[in-house]
Amino acid sequence: MNIYFETSLNVVLKELFDVNVSVISETTTTGGSINETSILQLDNDQKVFIKKNKSSLKNMFKAEAEGLLAMSEIEGGPRIPGIMAVIQNNDYQYLILEAIEQHKPGDDFWQKFGKSLANMHKKKFSQYGFEIDNYIGATEQKNQFENDWISFFREHRLGYQSKLAFDSGLISLSEFKKFEEFQNRLSEYIEKDNFYPSLLHGDLWSGNYMVDENGNPVLIDPAVYYGDAEADLAMTMLFGRFSEEFYQSYFDTFGPPDNGFEDRMEIYQLYHLLNHLNLFGKSYLSACLKIVNKFS
Repeated sequence: MNIYFETSLNVVLKELFDVNVSVISETTTTGGSINETSILQLDNDQKVFIKKNKSSLKNMFKAEAEGLLAMSEIEGGPRIPGIMAVIQNNDYQYLILEAIEQHKPGDDFWQKFGKSLANMHKKKFSQYGFEIDNYIGATEQKNQFENDWISFFREHRLGYQSKLAFDSGLISLSEFKKFEEFQNRLSEYIEKDNFYPSLLHGDLWSGNYMVDENGNPVLIDPAVYYGDAEADLAMTMLFGRFSEEFYQSYFDTFGPPDNGFEDRMEIYQLYHLLNHLNLFGKSYLSACLKIVNKFS
């Protein structure tokens, strides 16, 4: 079924349910600063989750849908909300997903989460990147395919973000050169026995997972690409770690980390800190420079 439409919400709802349906109520949900999100109760006893954005972030929901679809194909991976429609018209863009109720995690939630994420990371691809550029927050995320992980992370992650920060006046010329020097020596700082392109969520922090009615992990709001699996783990550790049961279960399934894991975590976190610098301002600059100075 086609999920991409250039029409109105009402027309798409009719096509989805094969009858005229009306919205009885709309309950606003929280958690995002970029999009308006809500649960629509329809008069056919169905509920849908909807994200709405009237900004100029081109193809944001189309790219998000492509990422959700890629993750949904992983056998034994986390649950992914079913995609019902992506709507783009002159006024708004909408993403309609199945409505999943948030529940409390059970005793085995973190074990399930670690194992399912490891299963997703075992999904190998031939190159680093993704079929479509997408967004990390409101920042465009460049996903041009590369054969080499260091090159990809240098050019399309750290290099892209530091150039954005310099162009917007958030870092000085001397600071920008310091970032460039750091990026040019990445191969010295990121070392392990084996890199391969894993399917990543891309923005895996505590606000981007849910617990469904069966106690299973659900991944939402992705910034999907193929990269080093540890880049996902780094984000889980940036603003407060997940449960230690999660990491134990993950490594039991995926295999133990190579030497230098902790250093790589900081370097991969630098990407997200630079993005926060670009999104939220100079309060994040000192954290970025602390990592660069540690390795320089």
